[in-house]
This record gives sequence, C-alpha cells and structure tokens, in this order.
Amino acid sequence: DIGLGRQTPRSGFFSIVGLFGLIASFHGMIFSYSRQIFALARSGYLPHVLSRVSRTRQVPYLALLAGAIFGILALVLLDTSKLVVLSTIGAVVVYIISMLATVRLRQTHTTMPRSFKAPFYPVFPAIALLLAIVALVAMVYFYSWLSLLFFSGFVIVSGLFYITGQYKKSMQDWETETDAS
Repeated sequence: DIGLGRQTPRSGFFSIVGLFGLIASFHGMIFSYSRQIFALARSGYLPHVLSRVSRTRQVPYLALLAGAIFGILALVLLDTSKLVVLSTIGAVVVYIISMLATVRLRQTHTTMPRSFKAPFYPVFPAIALLLAIVALVAMVYFYSWLSLLFFSGFVIVSGLFYITGQYKKSMQDWETETDAS
C-alpha cells in the first residue's frame, strides 16, 4: 500500500503522533503568548495592567486570560484552517522584516558588537528575503481575503503604535541600549 488510506494501521499511528504534536504546539503557544503579552505590557506597548503577576506563583495571569479570550474569539469567528493561514502570513511577514532589519543594521551600525552573524552575508539573507517574498506573494494570491484581513489588522496596529507615540519610546529605548553597549 502506497498511501495512508483510512484502512491502514499506519494512519491511526500517524493520527496519534499528529495529535500529540498538536497538543505540544498548543502548550507552547499558551506559554509563549502570555509571556509576550506580559513583556509588551511591562515595556509600555500594551496596557500596564496586563503586566500584573500572581503573588504566589508569579504567573502573568491577566496576560494569560487576555490571550485566552483573544484565542477563543478567533476560534469562534474563524475556523482552524483560516487561523493557520493567518499565522503563517504573520510568520512570513515577521521573517521578511527580520531579513530587512539584518541588512539595515549591517549598513547603519557597522561597528555594533554582534553575538551572532548571519552566515554568508549578504547572500544568504538576500536569498531568504527573496524566498519569503515569493511565499508571501503566493499566499496573498491564493488567500486574498485572509491576506486583506491580516494586513488591515497590521495597518491598524501600526497606526495605533504611531499615533500613541510608542515608536518614539521604542527608538529612545533602542538608542539607549545601543549606546550602553
């Protein structure tokens, strides 16, 4: 038998392995989103109330609850396949921004000490950037409605970041950090 049809014993095995992988992935997301919300709130990018931690266990419980509510709303309003596509679009956009930041930092801060250097710079970052752009274009082409939803949210969040002046605080923090090192 070539494939994993419904009747093969291997399909049950792979379903169980996939289920354990999915559960592990969800646990990782729950742990990381609450800490990310906590860190952003502590730095002043989100409401400070989200940086509260419990007295006994030091868990960012409000950040955990806010992320859970957001996740439940996303599950209710969208189906799982759409959430996967949205998160993949987000990951590709973050990857593109990272590659652009790598190039920009190398150009503007040539003497800045770096604990990690991109191998074969600038060839590998350029290849990675090109592949990420191709992937993003393909996703926008095949999932135009979800792409519009993602980029609308991105523009709204970026606009709020700019309007509230948080970008100035971010720039000041970054300059202070780079001057200290």
